[in-house]
Amino acid sequence: MPRYIRIVCVGLFLSMGRASLAQSPSPYHRYIEQIEKKLKASPNDPRLLTILGRLYEKAGEAKQAKQLFQRALRANKRYSHAKLGLARLALSQQRILEAERLLRGVLRRDPRHAPAWSLYAESLRLQARVVPPSQQKRLLERSLQAHQKAIRLAPQKAPMAYRYAVLLLGMNKIPDAHVAFLRTVALDPQHPCYQLGLATVERMMTPHTKQLYQRLSRWYPLCPHPLLRQAAQPVLETSVFEQAQILRKKKRNKRGEQILRELIRLEPKTIRGYMFLAMTLFQDQQCTQAQAVLRALLQHHPNHAPAQKLLKRPKTHPCL
Repeated sequence: MPRYIRIVCVGLFLSMGRASLAQSPSPYHRYIEQIEKKLKASPNDPRLLTILGRLYEKAGEAKQAKQLFQRALRANKRYSHAKLGLARLALSQQRILEAERLLRGVLRRDPRHAPAWSLYAESLRLQARVVPPSQQKRLLERSLQAHQKAIRLAPQKAPMAYRYAVLLLGMNKIPDAHVAFLRTVALDPQHPCYQLGLATVERMMTPHTKQLYQRLSRWYPLCPHPLLRQAAQPVLETSVFEQAQILRKKKRNKRGEQILRELIRLEPKTIRGYMFLAMTLFQDQQCTQAQAVLRALLQHHPNHAPAQKLLKRPKTHPCL
């Protein structure tokens, strides 16, 4: 596996976030109004209170969500879905021990509660971010085991399988991540993040092909999961550059330059994208354009030493 991919994977597990498709709050408020009307007839229904809390949670209104989950538990102190809601909120606010306490309570009463195992796995992963390095591996292995329990209990739940696959990717267990992403894509073939994850690990395992380049280029813009994009970005960048070099060999220099510029439009702060494009332009004797690309890079990364060096010593460029 190429060194740059290993570097990207190391440490990814320390900052992974839960995947979710970015949505504006407005669609949820329409459903919130509907549930609130139903609650007027059954104000102490823990199920309705929890559903409403989840809608507020998705709409980004954590305070209101917490109050509703607490109301649900006052109505039924053993209602597990309300406890899961409070645990999710605690994790999102980095109150990891509070979340773990809630989840352990759910799992003591119901050891076969798949969503609780999945969320417990996430709490273990988050704990690994704040402990000494000597303890991280143990916590992450426990997180994997909890994910595996969740998947065994609910094998058709694609989001659970996906979170497991992303954790494997972050831990640099690439063959295992490949199997996990294959399972995830089989459950939901049209989900862009699932497809992007599969294309990323397959590119890590195999040489560049036009098909892999096309898959990465197709799914990367559609997946909003920031940590998966963090892992996929260098893989995509290298595939774009390799495809550009193939096009150069076929005397299609303009098309090669075009796909590099498309990469920069997609990721305006990409260091590798700017450098790839600059070197390609130098190869084509387009020094002025190459220097403009380097200056654009320095606007985003003013301390980027290689770009500064190339601009300060133009006589080292082959085209000059």
